[in-house]
Order: sequence, then structure tokens, then C-alpha cells
Amino acid sequence: MFEVLVAATATTGLLALAFHNREQPFVVDPRLIVDLSADDRDLPCPWCGKSTRETDERCPGCGRKFG
Repeated sequence: MFEVLVAATATTGLLALAFHNREQPFVVDPRLIVDLSADDRDLPCPWCGKSTRETDERCPGCGRKFG
């Protein structure tokens, strides 16, 4: 009798989860979206904070040399 109760409870829970997922709209968190076409000026200078590129040898803002 206990096994039947456990099986019925598990089946009911799985069906509830399955139907719940169908009713909820699919939502994408905008923080997880990556813009691959964006400019590569995303590396801030450690001294002044101005945007730099990975290929820059010096900061365009303060002129300090990287590396």
C-alpha cells in the first residue's frame, strides 16, 4: 500500500511540473545576452578607467603603458 501511495504522489508531482512549465512563457534574462557585434572597447584602464582595446599598448586617456 505504501508503494502505491509513493508512486501516486510522484506521478502527480511530475504531471504538475510538466503542466506548469507549459503555462509559463519562455523568458530570457537580458543580462545573459552577449552582443557579439559590439565594439571591443570593453577593457577599462586600471588607472583612469577609460575604455581601451585589447590591442592598445597605452591607455588613450592617461597614456600609461600596459604590461
